[in-house]
Amino acid sequence: MASSAFKFAVAAALAISLIAPAEADADTVTPVAAVLAAQPAASSAHPGASAPTTAAPPLPDLNAALVARVTPLMPPGVTLQAVTLGCDPPAGATLADVAPGMTQLQSRSLTVVLTHDGATTACTAIVAAQRQVLVAARDIAAGEAVATSDFQAQAVEAFSAAPNALEQLPRTSMVAANPIRAGQPLYAYQLIRPLAIHPGDLVIVTISNGPVTVRAQLQSNSAASVGDTATVINPESGAPVGVTVTGVKTAELVMP
Repeated sequence: MASSAFKFAVAAALAISLIAPAEADADTVTPVAAVLAAQPAASSAHPGASAPTTAAPPLPDLNAALVARVTPLMPPGVTLQAVTLGCDPPAGATLADVAPGMTQLQSRSLTVVLTHDGATTACTAIVAAQRQVLVAARDIAAGEAVATSDFQAQAVEAFSAAPNALEQLPRTSMVAANPIRAGQPLYAYQLIRPLAIHPGDLVIVTISNGPVTVRAQLQSNSAASVGDTATVINPESGAPVGVTVTGVKTAELVMP
């Protein structure tokens, strides 16, 4: 039908060009080329040909699947940034297993098992991850009481940088056991509880023996914090006695 209309339009244009008076303005004549240009391009496809098939959807992104499987294996406080395969996976490979037998990663390296066409391939993967640790915001002297404002959080590589550095301060009052330089990561051994008793202190000791309670002033032979055991000297026998520190220069002794 479209072909017949096209032929008719061309014939009409030819007829007009032949019968038009010589003195007619050339602009009033419809050129054949204009008629041809106005027609839609004929389709080269066979009328009975079927429409092109839609491309199959892409396979799930392997890296996204890998990240989703590795994320739950991160230790507490560790943020996963990326996972890099150490092999070139076959086209269309899917993820079969990640870190077989492990419930939590202890290093950057792990094993990934891929499957393709019924075959499996083991591949090494490396994770990039970070964790936050505390670093000193200023120089802190030994014996100085510390507070949250004395430290700031800093991101470090999760598995190799500053191992065992603290992520937060203990809830109890602490002092620096040794000098801590600004920018230095904070470790547990650098903090101690404030000393409540020093060697040579006269300590008020509450002694309980059943319903009987007495108090005595005994000299300390050691340094200790609240909750620790200090050694005091029995003035009558000169023998050392272990007491539990309850406060500054105070302790208790519960007789069996």
